[in-house]
Amino acid sequence: MTQTSEGPQTATPDNQLCTSLNAPEPYQFTNNNNKQVSASQDLAPTASASRASIASQAMETMANARLGDRIAQAALGDMYRDGKILSQDNAAALSWYRKAADQGYAVAQHRVGDCYGSGLGVSKDDSAAAEWYQRAADQGYAAAQCSLGDMYQHGRGVPQSYTQAMNLFLKAAAQGCFVSQHRLGHLYHHGLGVPRDQLEAMTWYRTAADQGSTEAQNDVGRMYQIGFGVRRDDGQAMHWYTKSATHGSASAHYNIGEMYRLGQGVATNFLTALDWYKRAGEQGHPLAQRMVGSLYDTGRGVPRDHSKAMHWLLKAAKQGDAMAQCQVAFKFEKGLGVSQDYGQAMDWYLMSAKQGNDFAQNSIGRMYRDGQGVSLDYSKALSWYLMAAGQGNFAAQTSVGHLYDFGLGVPQDHDQAMDWYLKAAKQGDPIAQGYIGDMYYNGRGVAQDYSEAVMWYQKSADKGTASSQCRMGCMYERGQGVSQDFGQAVDWYVKSAQQDYPIAQNNLGNLYRTGQGVLQDYSQARFWFLKADKHFNASASNSIGVLYEKGLGVFQDPSQAKIWYLRAAKLGDADAQHNLGLMFRDGIGIQQDYSEAMSWFLKSAEQGNAPSQVVIGSLYENGLGVPQDYSQAFKWFLKASYQNSAIAQRNIGWLYRYGRGVAQSHSKAMEWYLKAADNGDLIAHSRIGELYELGKGVQQDRTKAEEWYRA
Repeated sequence: MTQTSEGPQTATPDNQLCTSLNAPEPYQFTNNNNKQVSASQDLAPTASASRASIASQAMETMANARLGDRIAQAALGDMYRDGKILSQDNAAALSWYRKAADQGYAVAQHRVGDCYGSGLGVSKDDSAAAEWYQRAADQGYAAAQCSLGDMYQHGRGVPQSYTQAMNLFLKAAAQGCFVSQHRLGHLYHHGLGVPRDQLEAMTWYRTAADQGSTEAQNDVGRMYQIGFGVRRDDGQAMHWYTKSATHGSASAHYNIGEMYRLGQGVATNFLTALDWYKRAGEQGHPLAQRMVGSLYDTGRGVPRDHSKAMHWLLKAAKQGDAMAQCQVAFKFEKGLGVSQDYGQAMDWYLMSAKQGNDFAQNSIGRMYRDGQGVSLDYSKALSWYLMAAGQGNFAAQTSVGHLYDFGLGVPQDHDQAMDWYLKAAKQGDPIAQGYIGDMYYNGRGVAQDYSEAVMWYQKSADKGTASSQCRMGCMYERGQGVSQDFGQAVDWYVKSAQQDYPIAQNNLGNLYRTGQGVLQDYSQARFWFLKADKHFNASASNSIGVLYEKGLGVFQDPSQAKIWYLRAAKLGDADAQHNLGLMFRDGIGIQQDYSEAMSWFLKSAEQGNAPSQVVIGSLYENGLGVPQDYSQAFKWFLKASYQNSAIAQRNIGWLYRYGRGVAQSHSKAMEWYLKAADNGDLIAHSRIGELYELGKGVQQDRTKAEEWYRA
């Protein structure tokens, strides 16, 4: 059965070999007197024998073996193999097994097969192992029938054939071999070589379990836990898991841990689950080791401890557990419980990804996208994302969409972006839902639709996505796709801000500063601005500067204002660069310096800040900090006018009216004054009135002049 951390676990067939090379023959059969005897009980002395007795038996066994006694020869092979009575010598063990096997002794033939199958005393050779198992199986030896069945089931040394495996297991099971009975349960459970039949699987599991098969007892518990072949019964599941665990089954220990973690048949108890997981983990059970690590990682049942988590996760990862490898990689990537090491992170992600782990594949894509531990490479990022996305990983699907959305590593393709976002969104990915909202908001690849944007933002925000909660706040603040509602805006900003989302913190600060949706409170505004500033939100830093410059909620302090403006300006905030320019231009709290002012205005203006473009135009117009240059003034006013700056439009009107930097034209002056007036500039109204009164650029009309003066 597939093993996952979210459900019970059963041992796979490979976990219980038909013949142990470290102990006498493990398969037990019922004799005519209904007593349990070992198939090779006569091959080794009892543990209670004295040292002298053991030595005596060893000498006797060796003597009989040399005389050609096949049972003694096989027993002597065991002594050399086990190294408890004689010095361990696998080659000698194989030699004595061969002597007995050549006499047709099935037990020894099986032993020879084991040696070839495990490479003990000889080069590993599955084909030779299968041949020796076949010889013993042909004599009706159940252990060999079971071992040969395993070879056919997994296609080792023979062509894979579930039918052949089934026939051999049935022969051994009929002799009471509980391992074969367990194997039959496995075949029926998974429908290997036979139609899947959970009732038949349960019958075989129970038959083996009643004979004392630890793994079968565990699997009976599993069948009860998930309701396969029987009515689901957590109590019975716990009963059988406990029975199996009592005999030392690591899988059963793990499954009991799962029941306590999931609260199935018992009250949820992470501490008790941890105890059971540890018992299994100490036996080398990789899933249990991973779960111990995960509980320490999340702090469930124990104090959160990244170092202990890493210790246990590494145990599982080194055994090849793909998810544990992915978790170890993540810890190296983030420096949790270990020094941050992108190289180690990539190595572990690759190990996991090669096993098909989609989380690891997605993470490798992310590392290539961000250039962490590797050179930034969007094409490689896309390749890994597609691997994970093909397995249904919604985070990877979202990332593929993002690359297409912005043309990173691929030609920009909004249709492809939307397709991938929708795949992820249908799986409930809130990030993808937020991105779809962005596409509708900005009209990227779809017709701009604020209502549709709100619908997608809402889906994402309701799942707790801070960025989408912030966007919902923006929609309510601006009345886009919803009726304007500052109260709702505040509510959404608070949800996002409490998740430490800096844009929401800054926006919330602005609402407290302006008193929209809340009582105006400069102290609260500053509180939220400071939170956003900790994340280097330049707009928030600028707003703190404004509070200090104007004395809002704090003592007026131009020097503090300058510090905050400078902090924001260096982060590239255009408003802060403009405000810093004003301080230098006007000498507010600092030495007046037009050149320094011009430097900051230019930085701001180059980002498209219209007020700075207007000021630069004015500095050129008046020759402040620069040589007077009306052409340059016109150029900068024109830039600002394209952004509907009424002041810039009025100033262009003035330049045309007096022919400064442009050919004098009263008609063009009137045209620009009218644009400024349409944008609400009252001074432009007066200038229009003057032109009508003087008849410049228009027919003289004192009535219209009066109307404009009064407007």
